[in-house]
Amino acid sequence: MIKKIFKISLYAFVLLASVNFLFLLFEFYIFSQIKEYLELSIGFPFKIYYQFQVTCCENCYSLNYRIELLNLLYNYLFFWIIVSLYFFLKQKQNPTHP
Repeated sequence: MIKKIFKISLYAFVLLASVNFLFLLFEFYIFSQIKEYLELSIGFPFKIYYQFQVTCCENCYSLNYRIELLNLLYNYLFFWIIVSLYFFLKQKQNPTHP
């Protein structure tokens, strides 16, 4: 049982990192060609990191950021539920194989 929970947790973490990295690459590719100012957000389905550019004066720009660590926990729980549902349905389909 502990081995299965560890396996689900590891798969959920890998899935979380992969999905967020792919969304980051997508945002770099698509939105960097459209926008004139820097704006970056990391996290799916909840934003973990948000960076944006603010104009202080005419030629002065400042980068601000916000980190939401609680959203990181929500994202991990979201992917943990998805992976555990996958394993549950897989086991229900083939009950002889663990």
